[in-house]
Amino acid sequence: MLRIGIFASGSGTNFENIVQACENKQIDGEVIVLVCNNKYAKALDRAKKHNIPTIVVDYNDINRVDLEHSLLIELSKYNLDLICLCGFMKQFTPLFVNAYKNLILNVHPSLLPKYKGINAIKKAFDNKEDKTGVTIHFVDEELDNGKIILQQEIDIKGLTLKEVEEKVHQVEYKLYIDAINKVKGTIKYE
Repeated sequence: MLRIGIFASGSGTNFENIVQACENKQIDGEVIVLVCNNKYAKALDRAKKHNIPTIVVDYNDINRVDLEHSLLIELSKYNLDLICLCGFMKQFTPLFVNAYKNLILNVHPSLLPKYKGINAIKKAFDNKEDKTGVTIHFVDEELDNGKIILQQEIDIKGLTLKEVEEKVHQVEYKLYIDAINKVKGTIKYE
């Protein structure tokens, strides 16, 4: 069974989707901990509802390498097999990426390499794209750059921005579960 840690910054809908997928046996795993960089994030409430321990980190407090070094020590207590980023709005240092090399997944609301970074859905909409999509990829040292695990294209022609956002989020939920199950076989764990 996979021991999953999730990092989130906001509402936590992808976080809760993965938790429920584990509870419903769609994923042979368990979410062990939530790491959040926003003490007001709704994701923290969702974790509490599911009795999942949380770690709140303030990326503004200290040097990022020192913070991530401390975080790695804390995470070692959880013996994680996989880390899933669910709207986590911080980029890791090489120290953290290398500690969990090929074990950090991220969901991004575009067909990477197009529209990296923030506001990807709005960028696709503003550029009047007929299609956008969702990408699940491994995290490396560059922003939204790691090896792609799964992508799904979404037709958005004629939709409002709100409709596009809703459609993208629905695809994210299913695709993330599929990606976790796809990489599970490649992970060496006890």
